[in-house]
Amino acid sequence: MKVFYLAQENFGCVVYADNENDAFEKMKCQRKELLESLGVSLDITQWEIKEFTPDLYDGVLCFY
Repeated sequence: MKVFYLAQENFGCVVYADNENDAFEKMKCQRKELLESLGVSLDITQWEIKEFTPDLYDGVLCFY
C-alpha cells in the first residue's frame, strides 16, 4: 500500500491504495455522496493525484 494525495478545487484527501486509479476509485466509492453534494467532479482527469512521499510537501500535509 502507498499513500496518495487527491485534490480538486478546495477538496483534498489522503487515501491508502496500491496505485492512483485504485486511490481514486476508493475515494469515489467511500465519499461519493459528499463529493456530489460539494459539486466536485467524479471524472478522474479533473483531479490532481500524487503519491505522498517524504520529500513531497516537506513530509507535511496540511488541510484547511
